[in-house]
Amino acid sequence: TLALTYLSPRAKEIFGFDAERMMAEADAYPEVVHPDDLETWHKTIHRSAEKMERFDAVVRMGNPSTGYRWSRTMSQPRRDGEDVVWDGIIIDVDDAKRAELALQEREALLGSINANLAGVIFQRILHQDGTTSYRYISGRAKAFYGREPAELMADPSYIGLTADEGDRAIYRQKLYESARTLKPLRWQGRETTPDGSMRWV
Repeated sequence: TLALTYLSPRAKEIFGFDAERMMAEADAYPEVVHPDDLETWHKTIHRSAEKMERFDAVVRMGNPSTGYRWSRTMSQPRRDGEDVVWDGIIIDVDDAKRAELALQEREALLGSINANLAGVIFQRILHQDGTTSYRYISGRAKAFYGREPAELMADPSYIGLTADEGDRAIYRQKLYESARTLKPLRWQGRETTPDGSMRWV
């Protein structure tokens, strides 16, 4: 069984009910963990007790009436006779966790777009000396140029050299114009594919 010997008064802000009840009722503590996170919480605390390793879990805590917030619990176990005692802290990480989940959702969406888009997504930088570099090139570049994105970012001139020589000059002109006016760069031209044929992009 679990028992709480001390819980600071700020538990009211995190759990939605008083620390006194948490300490008085042994089963009250697991009740504040979101049902979807309860299995993770139980596995983590049992592993911590068995291996005497630090308990570290990020789960949602609260209750259905007041809502749940993401919290991180960190505590170090120690033996007290036959009992295991954890001394620890609970930190509210709701804002950071929600931002992380939103970022993961955006990355998943971008990954889905990358996988289904018949083209290459990139972020290009035009430097003051007139050279260009790439901060990001999507995985579809392998099919387009026959090279991995990391190779193309290491040799940023390669993509430009695949363009037809005549179209390349027009492209450079539009690139500088876009940099000067900060308007979208729109260009259509011919590129040499990895098999040596020509395509319009």
